[in-house]
Amino acid sequence: MVHKNTFLKKCLGMITPALIVAMSTVTVFAQEADTVDIDEQPPSLVRGTGESFGEDCFDYYTFNSVSLGLSADLDTILAGSPFVVSGTITNENTYPLVDGQVYAKVFRKVTDEEFGAQGNDLVAFFKVEDNVVLAGKKSRALTASWNTPYYATPGDYQMVFFVTTGKRFNHLGLSFTDDIVGYPVDFSVTQDGELRALRASKNNVTLNEEPYYFAAFPPHFPKDDTVTARVVLENPTDEARNAVVLWELSNWDGLRSENILDTVEETITLNPHENRTITYNVDKHTGAVSYLVFKAVSEDTENILNIRFVRDDIAEERLNFPSIVSYPLIKDTENKVFSCVHATNVDRIDNNTLELMLTDSDTGEVIHTYTYTGPVSGAMMATAKAFTPTQTYVNFDLKARLLHEGALVEEVTQSYRCEELDASLCPVEEATNNADSNFLVRGLGAVTVLLLIGGMVFIIRRNRTV
Repeated sequence: MVHKNTFLKKCLGMITPALIVAMSTVTVFAQEADTVDIDEQPPSLVRGTGESFGEDCFDYYTFNSVSLGLSADLDTILAGSPFVVSGTITNENTYPLVDGQVYAKVFRKVTDEEFGAQGNDLVAFFKVEDNVVLAGKKSRALTASWNTPYYATPGDYQMVFFVTTGKRFNHLGLSFTDDIVGYPVDFSVTQDGELRALRASKNNVTLNEEPYYFAAFPPHFPKDDTVTARVVLENPTDEARNAVVLWELSNWDGLRSENILDTVEETITLNPHENRTITYNVDKHTGAVSYLVFKAVSEDTENILNIRFVRDDIAEERLNFPSIVSYPLIKDTENKVFSCVHATNVDRIDNNTLELMLTDSDTGEVIHTYTYTGPVSGAMMATAKAFTPTQTYVNFDLKARLLHEGALVEEVTQSYRCEELDASLCPVEEATNNADSNFLVRGLGAVTVLLLIGGMVFIIRRNRTV
């Protein structure tokens, strides 16, 4: 498991000497009032003691808190065959996880000399499953499959897994990194034919002429600079090869389509044993962290490079996992609503508002609201509020809204449904009432038919006697 400070440094995307010191203590703000304003707190934002400050983010949210138990029937497969793993996924938390995703990356292992600060070659990234729902302390089955390319380079491989919720909150590994990964499964690929795969070596990637390292903290650039990425695509074969080259630029990471800023695609031809330098100028950004994906597709193989860097002097706030402490919400039993939040690239951003609202999804009734106003720190901080429901709720929504100076920064809704989390908790009264109603309707219908038949018989008999 990755140490939480290492996770923070990679996740927040910026490192300064002062911030490294500050990260040794995670800052937290949690108040007893439903609406709080702590602009009067000292600028140092040092974590306090006592109820007015509560617990820190990691007292609620635990990184790598989803575990996997996966294995493959075969650990050596022929290129062109599917590699399949199966087993279980477990939510180790007391609270449920909803709107979950499981992703997988496939790496081709390189030599120790090549590995260095780069890691293994990334040859696939795909979504294993979407809309995953896991109740607290519960497990379920999980299967993942990757169709090994027919032209795959033979050697040792590794499939690693990541788990997110809302396509943004990390619960196992960091999908935008090649070194902070989740559960690994090793396997080997053999090839009957000749080597035909192209390769984009990580050792030949530069940003503004400086080497880029994939297993290190992201580099920093002035906020208005054009950053030029250079990649070398290698053709080690004895024949000319075509490749479709794709650049995709996003803010922060590449999981959500709304974060995409630009895409460029072209088809190139590499002569036998040719190495081609391919460039992309990053001159668009909306936030502090740029995420640039290079992908080269040739025949049925892929080469993927995920390049991530920081623009200095850009401040950005981000939500990090709003949730309830336990499910369901039980009448007269204390629960707590919380959300972690952090700033990037700075140690403090003022004039923020974080709104948390629980609503009954069946009636629209507001169950509980909590609003925090004040600064957001560069270290991960938490806002939290205990409350006691006046009745039991099994179907409800949690909406989190983060605003800066009144403008919406980020919004997310977590939906909790009994039929997905625990069907035994779903109310049966409605079904019973419907059954009783249907029985009554059918009974009245039958009586009506009998009365009609009786009336007709009476009329027929009367006519005969007349």
